[in-house]
Amino acid sequence: MTRDEIRKLFNLALANFPEMQDKNMTSVAVLWEETLADLSYSVVRMAVFKVLVYCRDFPEIEEVRKEAEFLADLLDR
Repeated sequence: MTRDEIRKLFNLALANFPEMQDKNMTSVAVLWEETLADLSYSVVRMAVFKVLVYCRDFPEIEEVRKEAEFLADLLDR
């Protein structure tokens, strides 16, 4: 996944948390870039949307990654 694709997904997640939009989230965005780059954009996009449905706080990488890996396994069957 490209850096721009990850930033797009990060910004989608950020849009769900207006209280976070005024904070400096640069380091969190960089962490997303470093830890999600090996995954497919389409799978991570589905994972982000699924996680946003039930999370009460800004999604952690672990949540997004677990969901993406679960969805990737389903799609590979």
